[in-house]
Amino acid sequence: MESTDPEHYPVALILPLRGDYETAVKLLDECFTQRSLHSSGAEYTLGQTGPHHVVLVTGLSKTSAADSVASVVPDLLKEYPFIRAGFLVGVGAIAPSEGLAQAGDIVVGMPQDYESGLVQFDADKARREKTLHTMGHWQKPPPFVGQAIDDTLSTQGR
Repeated sequence: MESTDPEHYPVALILPLRGDYETAVKLLDECFTQRSLHSSGAEYTLGQTGPHHVVLVTGLSKTSAADSVASVVPDLLKEYPFIRAGFLVGVGAIAPSEGLAQAGDIVVGMPQDYESGLVQFDADKARREKTLHTMGHWQKPPPFVGQAIDDTLSTQGR
């Protein structure tokens, strides 16, 4: 059995919707163990995809996705303090029906000049008022995410 030592798990995928979590678990190359976080009780799985050890955590079933993430993430970081990159999967993603994004696509905001590249919009307000309302900006993604994207976009990565 693979190590469950928290220092071996630098990457987390937060999957608030149960179906997304179950799909992600099936996509792991190896699934080591499934447990519950102590404080919130949220279910998580330790596993490996390629050379990467990852923690997959799902949301709480009786709360909204946003509230679930707000309570699960601090709990996850207490138990796995060596996490250096976390990816929120499947929440708040909106793309126009005629847009380029499709189900299964991975969208990563990349910084340009002094902008973070990651912006949160109020989807409900956008639907009601038919205009975008910025709720906030987030920090830039970790450097290795940018490097992975550059590698993917390179001639060798295609």
